[in-house]
Amino acid sequence: MKEDVRWAKYDYFYISDENGKYKLDIGNYSGNAGDGLIMTYITTNCAEKYKGGWWYAKCHSSNLNGLPHKGNHSSYADGINWLPFRGYHYSLKYTKLSIRPRFN
Repeated sequence: MKEDVRWAKYDYFYISDENGKYKLDIGNYSGNAGDGLIMTYITTNCAEKYKGGWWYAKCHSSNLNGLPHKGNHSSYADGINWLPFRGYHYSLKYTKLSIRPRFN
């Protein structure tokens, strides 16, 4: 049985430095996974609460650094989540984040 494969692509992806508190700036979304990085910015305590360092928007619409529950789980939003795709009670079994330089 083939796994359900989804993807999200952003026109650009920029992470500021320490002075900018590693703020994420992203471009327009395209894909079939839903925009899990919408309105993202770092907020305090979300990484501890949801068990992973990530860019959280009001704690959160995605977390690819959460706990690897390997599918459905009862805990709230502490897995490897992409809210628009599977919600807060499903931990993705495999993810891949690729960043490449923009060529003009």
